[in-house]
Amino acid sequence: MAKLINRQEAWQLLTEFNKDEFHLKHALIVEGVMRYFARKLGYNEL
Repeated sequence: MAKLINRQEAWQLLTEFNKDEFHLKHALIVEGVMRYFARKLGYNEL
């Protein structure tokens, strides 16, 4: 089974292999949208 990584480890990997500021900002925006919908759909209660 694959090892799950936490947010900090994911961010380290992303910034190691992607230096484009636009893509890093995009990743943060996508994270925020996913968190919003997770809360809206009740996944924050798990």
